Amino acid sequence: MEVKEGVERSNGAPEQDLSLAKGVSK
Repeated sequence: MEVKEGVERSNGAPEQDLSLAKGVSK
């Protein structure tokens, strides 16, 4: 999951990354 987060962040989608992280974290 950490790798995907880094890749998505690099893609330029911090908002989507945050949404996914929040959903996965909770």
